[in-house]
Amino acid sequence: MVLDAIPLVSFGRNAANRNGALVRLLLWGMLRESELVGATWEAVDGQVFQVYGKGRKYRFVPIVETSTWTYLNAYTNELRLPLQQRFHGALLRQLDREDIPLTKHSIEHLLAALKAHFRTP
Repeated sequence: MVLDAIPLVSFGRNAANRNGALVRLLLWGMLRESELVGATWEAVDGQVFQVYGKGRKYRFVPIVETSTWTYLNAYTNELRLPLQQRFHGALLRQLDREDIPLTKHSIEHLLAALKAHFRTP
């Protein structure tokens, strides 16, 4: 139900793609907010990416759920950044300023919108 609600609470250009990838990475990758905010394309190697996490340690996170990659690639291909910048730097970015990486506040805002969606009768 949560994954189906993402497009309903995603507003703005390319928001549903980014938020679809974001929630799937949090769930299937069991990532913390801080790990997702710090994730970069340079850390992606095939179906695995390396995250810098708790205790200042690196860990490898396999992403085997195919729709996660589908959303992530759709989101990245729709960015208005030049092609050479799309697959470098931050894995996820702000919707209104694509040159700025995602923040914890953006994740918290999305999660609050999902929570509010399920509260309404």
